[in-house]
Amino acid sequence: MIEVYSWGYGGGLVIHNNNGLLQKIELKIPDRIKQISIGSSRTLILTSNYDVYYLHHQKIEKMEVEKIEKMEVGEKIIKVGASFEHCLCISETGKAYSMGTNTYKQLGHTKVNSGKFELIKFFIEKNIKIRDFAIGCYQSYFITSDNDLYACGYNTDGQIGIFNEPKGIDTPRYITNNISNVYSGDYAFHFFYQTLDGDIFCSGRNGSGQLGIGNKNQINQVQQLFGFENKKIIDIQCGYTQTIIVTEENGVNLVYASGDFSNYLGFSVNYNTKFKLVDFLPKTKILSISTGSRITGILTDEPKLYIISYFSKKSPEMEIEDNDNNSNLKANLSSFKIQCGDERAIIFQQKMSIIQLDLRKFLKRKEFTDISLKTNQGFIQAHKIWIETRIDNKLESLLDCLKITTIKKLKHF
Repeated sequence: MIEVYSWGYGGGLVIHNNNGLLQKIELKIPDRIKQISIGSSRTLILTSNYDVYYLHHQKIEKMEVEKIEKMEVGEKIIKVGASFEHCLCISETGKAYSMGTNTYKQLGHTKVNSGKFELIKFFIEKNIKIRDFAIGCYQSYFITSDNDLYACGYNTDGQIGIFNEPKGIDTPRYITNNISNVYSGDYAFHFFYQTLDGDIFCSGRNGSGQLGIGNKNQINQVQQLFGFENKKIIDIQCGYTQTIIVTEENGVNLVYASGDFSNYLGFSVNYNTKFKLVDFLPKTKILSISTGSRITGILTDEPKLYIISYFSKKSPEMEIEDNDNNSNLKANLSSFKIQCGDERAIIFQQKMSIIQLDLRKFLKRKEFTDISLKTNQGFIQAHKIWIETRIDNKLESLLDCLKITTIKKLKHF
C-alpha cells in the first residue's frame, strides 16, 4: 500500500478539496513510486520495478481510487507522461509508446485511439532511439539519442514549431538538433527547449504572455528566449497559461514566472509578458517543482511546501495539519516529491527501499559489504549487498548522489 497526499481536483484523482487541506490517499500498488505524471483526466504511476499503472477516476465520496490498471508494455519503462487526452512512455531500449485518443494526431501514428500503449513504429523504421520526451495538451515531443528533436500533434498555435502547418501532424516531424531538454505540460499549448549550448527557444500559444517574450503576440514558429544566457537552467515547467523557469544562482534556486497567474504570484499586474522573479519564495534549494494547468507546487529544503493556485485563499505556503494522517509527510517532507496536473497537486515519497533496489541492480556481485546510508530519515542498513572489490569513480558518484556517507567493508566469502 502506497500513501500519497492530494490537493485540489482533476487529473484522474477528482476529489474537489474545498478546504484547501492536503488529503491522504492510499494506493494499492505493490512497488515503490518512482514517478507520477498527472494529466487533466488521467494519472500514470511508474514504479521502482519499471511497471506502469493507470489510475482511473476516483470516487469522491470514498477517498479511494476506483480502479488501478497495470499497463502491460512488455519492456522496462523508464519515464511516463500523461496529458489531457493521451499518454507517452519510453523504454530503457529507446523505444517510444503512446496511448489515448488521437484527435489531433498526437499519438505519432494513424490509429483513431488506443486503450493500451502502442509502439510508435516511425522511430523503429528509421532506426531512431528516444532518450527523452515531453508531453503537451495535444502534442508530443521526442529527443533522440543523437539529440535531435521530433514532434507530432496539434499545431494551430505553432505548438509544434513548424511554420504554416496548422493541422495535426500524425508522423513525428524533425524540428531541430543539438537539443539538451524539451519542456511542455498538461493542457499546455506551447513548448520550450534548451540546446546543448544553453540557449532557450520557445513556440506556441502566447495569449497570456506565457512565452515570456515581452508581448502577447501569437508566434507559430520557434523563437529564441533572451534573458537567461548566463544562468544555469534547472527546470522549465509549462502550464495552460503560464511558464515557470528555475535557475541555480550562487548556490540557491530562483524561480521566474511569466503568464496570467501573475496576480496570485504577488505581481502588480494580471499578466506578465516577461519572466519576473517570484520574490516571495526564499532563496534556498528547491527539491521538487511541478506545474499543472493552473497550479504550481514547490518543495524547498527548509523544508516547506508551497502551492500556488487561484484556489489558494491564503499564503502559498501550505500549513500541514499535525494529525495522524499527515504525520509521515510532516516529519519527512524533504524526502517527498510533488507532481501537478490539471488543478491538482500530488505529493509522494520515494522511500529508501527504492535506493536499495537500485543499488542491487547497479553493483557487481563480487564482495559482501555492509553499507550505512545517512539520509534525511536517519541511518538505515542495507545488508547483504554484493559490490565490486574496487569502488571506482562511477560507484562513488552514485553514493554521493544518494548522500551515502559511510562505507564499511567487511569480509570476503
